[in-house]
Amino acid sequence: MDPALLDLTAGACRRLIEARFPDDDHHGAAAMLLRDGTILTGTSPNAINPSVEVCHEIEPYCAAYRLDQSVVASVCLHRQPGGRLVVLSPCGVCRGRARPGGSGRGRGSERSVSHRVENAQGRAAGLLDDSVPRRGRPRVERLSRR
Repeated sequence: MDPALLDLTAGACRRLIEARFPDDDHHGAAAMLLRDGTILTGTSPNAINPSVEVCHEIEPYCAAYRLDQSVVASVCLHRQPGGRLVVLSPCGVCRGRARPGGSGRGRGSERSVSHRVENAQGRAAGLLDDSVPRRGRPRVERLSRR
């Protein structure tokens, strides 16, 4: 895997958060690198009823499926007030989409790019941080290559 493509994928995710959410509140986004080199990004709307919220990954994942392309790398970032970025661990549904025998084109090929992600100060953002809840998952963890 070309490290430059991983950097571009993480950068696209970071730029989406900055462009879509200029305030200093909690926000997140996801980016996926496709087999053909395309980078897709997405985010999710807040819902009044948390049980119907979707993950940030769903928008680029559905686009990859529509384009009939395999996902080869993905990252999901959350920006905390103050600008610190943390890497969000994929939920069980998102992990299932990426695993062998899962749904869609990304079967078994997805990798994390979290080791390449840096926060605005240039330090690694993939640190353990138990303070950021994510759709019922209170733990944020460093993702490893699969």
